[in-house]
Amino acid sequence: MQVPRRIIGAASDPCRAVACPCPACEDHVRPITYRPIDFVFVYGTLKRGFPYHETGLKGARFVGRCRTREAYPLVVGGRWFSPILLAEPGVGRRVIGEVYQVDDAKLAELDALEGTHLPNGYQRAAIVVDPIDGGAAFEAWSYFKDRANVDVIHADMLEEYAVDPRYVPAEGRTALGSRSCDSCQAGSCL
Repeated sequence: MQVPRRIIGAASDPCRAVACPCPACEDHVRPITYRPIDFVFVYGTLKRGFPYHETGLKGARFVGRCRTREAYPLVVGGRWFSPILLAEPGVGRRVIGEVYQVDDAKLAELDALEGTHLPNGYQRAAIVVDPIDGGAAFEAWSYFKDRANVDVIHADMLEEYAVDPRYVPAEGRTALGSRSCDSCQAGSCL
């Protein structure tokens, strides 16, 4: 994957970036972007071949498969068995997903799709990702939930999400009402 580089902590204008003073400090290098961040890391139903890829990322440029620099808990949660990245850096696994280059309009569409305007929706935050095929780490947006906003967790922490056969897409949710698994009803889900 080829992405231009910029320095971590540099002003949003890449022309004002300065080199890190510590020698051989690769961790301080990120790609140059013309805005602070124009990449998004997706780990669940927005990936290629998954239910919301066309809805959410149509027209976005695929950059490559990446892994989060830090560990995060990626779980299957809620009554719809959705993939959820919990806002707990340093816990869980380094998550594998896909990165796309997006513009402001596409980012606004993703924010709406992920419900960032809702009290229990996802929140967008910048993370550092490493390309699977090698190359310099860079920043990308990703979507997280607080554990307090996840009513039930159905599985252990994942490294990579594969479609869960229990997953219920949005168009099937109203017909199912408050569907939950037998374990949820018994109070024994994780």
